[in-house]
Amino acid sequence: MTVFPEFLQDILIYGLLICLTIVSFCLAIFNNLFSKIVLLASFSLIITLIYALLDSPDVAMTETAVNATIGTIFLLAAASRLNSNFESDKKYKLIAKILCISLFALFVKVSLDLPDFSDSTSPVFSEVYKHYINNTYQEIGIPSFVTAILSSYRGFDTLGETMVIFVAGLIVGMILKKDKLEDQIL
Repeated sequence: MTVFPEFLQDILIYGLLICLTIVSFCLAIFNNLFSKIVLLASFSLIITLIYALLDSPDVAMTETAVNATIGTIFLLAAASRLNSNFESDKKYKLIAKILCISLFALFVKVSLDLPDFSDSTSPVFSEVYKHYINNTYQEIGIPSFVTAILSSYRGFDTLGETMVIFVAGLIVGMILKKDKLEDQIL
């Protein structure tokens, strides 16, 4: 449970969402690779604060550990291995900006359909949590709700997340080993 009153928590969350929007648009506008990496780290730290304010400290810690720290280190290491300045073609910048604006519009539309925070009439509060409380130990045999949900009910999600991290690690490794791969191919 957060230490802030509800109205202050809402103000903080909306303020952070505005900051997140600004950082996102800066990512689409800036041309310097180092600036983009710093902005991505900032994005991740802002998301971490939002998760913490929404009473999800486990997700906040994961976001900080994986994206804000390790991800930033990998990106900086990969960028240092690239040739001099990173400048993208104007055509690709236009496509990226159109895609960014389209995804932002889609995000706004989808977020308008979400229930309000702590809405007691939301399906999450009226159906799902009761099933987990009443049936987790009998169905799974694990006394911890979080462990049971992550390892069993959401096992495929966890497997998918693990695969995404594995593939991202492979790609970063390939970028860092770019010189050796080029020598092997040639």
